[in-house]
Amino acid sequence: MVSINRTKSLRLTERFTRTDYNTMRYEATIDDPGAYTKPWTGGWLIRWQPDQEMYEYVCQDNNKDPKHMLGGER
Repeated sequence: MVSINRTKSLRLTERFTRTDYNTMRYEATIDDPGAYTKPWTGGWLIRWQPDQEMYEYVCQDNNKDPKHMLGGER
């Protein structure tokens, strides 16, 4: 489990970029001078699949029952 420190000065910037016809890149930048020495960024690629709906990712700490999450087991 990843723990994120945060203060009232937290700024979250999310960016969606279409890198090509079938791919979108998601990036999140965390900028919180009260908790970190510099901003940091993480992300992943989302690939389009024909006849499939885009799966909405939901982060749930300590989730022990993924089949009941939005989207079910993957």
